[in-house]
Amino acid sequence: MLSVGYTELVSKRKIEVLGGFVLQSIDYDICTHVAMAGDYSEGAVLIWNGEGKKVVNIQWIDDCYIKGIKIPENDAPAIQALIKTPATSQGARDTIVSTSKKLRPCYGYQRRSVRRKLEYDRAFEEKAYHLNHNLFVCKMDETMYTSLRNYCKFNKDRLILQTITPQVKSPPEQIPWTNPLEPKEGASTSTEEEEKNMCRHISYTTSNEVKCKIRNAYVLLKNFHWAGLTFGGHFTSENFLMDTCGNMRFGNLSKGVINKLEDGDIEKDTDRFVKMTREEVFVSVTTLPLDIIQWIELIDRCARGYDSLAEDYITLKDGYRSAAHFMSLHNMFEKMETTDNPTYEKIKTKLSKYTKWKKGVEAPDGNTHLKETLDFIDPATGRKAYYSDDICGLLKLLRNIRQHSARAKEDVFVLIVAQNFPRLMGDFQKVMFKQGYTLNIIPLAAFGQFTKSHTDSGIQKVDHEDSRHLQVTLKELN
Repeated sequence: MLSVGYTELVSKRKIEVLGGFVLQSIDYDICTHVAMAGDYSEGAVLIWNGEGKKVVNIQWIDDCYIKGIKIPENDAPAIQALIKTPATSQGARDTIVSTSKKLRPCYGYQRRSVRRKLEYDRAFEEKAYHLNHNLFVCKMDETMYTSLRNYCKFNKDRLILQTITPQVKSPPEQIPWTNPLEPKEGASTSTEEEEKNMCRHISYTTSNEVKCKIRNAYVLLKNFHWAGLTFGGHFTSENFLMDTCGNMRFGNLSKGVINKLEDGDIEKDTDRFVKMTREEVFVSVTTLPLDIIQWIELIDRCARGYDSLAEDYITLKDGYRSAAHFMSLHNMFEKMETTDNPTYEKIKTKLSKYTKWKKGVEAPDGNTHLKETLDFIDPATGRKAYYSDDICGLLKLLRNIRQHSARAKEDVFVLIVAQNFPRLMGDFQKVMFKQGYTLNIIPLAAFGQFTKSHTDSGIQKVDHEDSRHLQVTLKELN
């Protein structure tokens, strides 16, 4: 197979007709040819030849296309013309793949020969496809697939929801998202509209559809690792393909990018996934919403044992599920006071930054759901409910909000909480997870071990032994 680095559509079509394909610069290590689309110095040609690449020009592609065959690359006039031209500009170049393992002479510099830098193991790759068929788009599958990149490009105006956080007397309202750095043309600038907006709190959150797709992409990558495979960081959002039912598989992969998992490869793939999310998924967004920022911070630390938590992180759930998950964790925390008091006190200490929370709730710009519940007087007793000014009292307040003043707004309960405490839900779930408490069902895998030290109503606490690959089987509670 052959692929060359020239981005012009006509030449790309000619390459594909000849049986080759165009790669991006990220695949430089596994390319076989570099096609010059500009003037390069003799030194550049020497370096590429020394790395095992065959340096050609665009005319060579045209000649191959006209004759219908791959003609020898050692076209002396063409190569000499390249290296004698002054280096005044540099054209775009991509990379290619070849299965050849022969020694390649450096034409024009025949004093030595080099072997291609990366040898493609066809047998290993075919075995990987066969044993992990569920991870890749089947070659026999005629289902229509779209890449994650294309989905995000076509839906660039729907990646983020801009929502007016509901107050006690104002219903929630969702409005189309616009970049806050680019004012919408024709927008009202009246004093009345400005005063109206000053009384509102706008929340920017990732849309539920995008959350689902990002989570599915991450889970697919983790399954790829559990299968003992890695890309070594060589993938893009073009390689995550989705069908109409939302199923996600790998596809559009270059030859030779699948390798056996070794030390450091998980970090390479994770770093690449984070960069892909920032630059390719949120392609039209200048500032990421807080929910996705928190999730990215978490997966950036997966080597510390958060990989299974990242797959079920509370900020990447829809509003209803986030609220239910949060309340289930709170119920678990309350029971912990009598069943596992040392862990209960440890969690209180870990969340001590939420001490003195009442001052923020009582502020003029705070959410009125929280303030109304805090100041509520029970008509039966004529007294206010007592809330301690620590994490225990705050969690109790949030539970009462969901059950009373915000009981009809469960889908935006997360936004109500986040107006005053934007990181609380994620922080609470993470601390509970670190102490061995979680609600998620995760299949028990051979990559880690656990020991059950507490059981209560189907809840299991586990002691982490292998923080990198720990998987725990728990009963679903929500």
